[in-house]
Amino acid sequence: MISVNERKKLCAMQFAEGLLALIVGIAIAVLGEDALEIILIAVGVILVIWAVLIFVGAASVGFGGGGMLMGGLYLLLGLILILVPALISDVLMALLAVGLIVIGVLALLGIPAFGLPDSGSKIVNVAVAVLMIVTGIIALFNLDDTADVVMIVIGAFVAAAGIVRMYGAYRLKGVIA
Repeated sequence: MISVNERKKLCAMQFAEGLLALIVGIAIAVLGEDALEIILIAVGVILVIWAVLIFVGAASVGFGGGGMLMGGLYLLLGLILILVPALISDVLMALLAVGLIVIGVLALLGIPAFGLPDSGSKIVNVAVAVLMIVTGIIALFNLDDTADVVMIVIGAFVAAAGIVRMYGAYRLKGVIA
């Protein structure tokens, strides 16, 4: 059984998590593509640190090539993310755009896994598929704005999750009191 004091701590922690998610979500939405590049650089730094830890561990324990190979791959990927985050951002947005085009074409062809539901108007299904294709083409030729839009949407979802988490803490506080 959880004590009232522990529940209050849980409530405060849940509220703090929600507030942090709200702040991070707003920052992601405001910064747009810059937020994506910051995230890529941060992941690159983490990968470089991870690679160093693998190298130190492999050297101290005496493991052979497997650990060193993985460490080398992490180091290479980390350095790429740190040195050219804008290029990686553009590559990710190009992959997203190509994915939209491919899914739109497959939906138009009526492939069941990618097609839209059979129920409803065929005109709506075709319109959504065409919209996906057009959106993918526009995104492919405007990668910077695509990154901004994607990060705004992600930021909005993160902020909304933070608000929901804070509301959950508020409701939990009402149950405890």
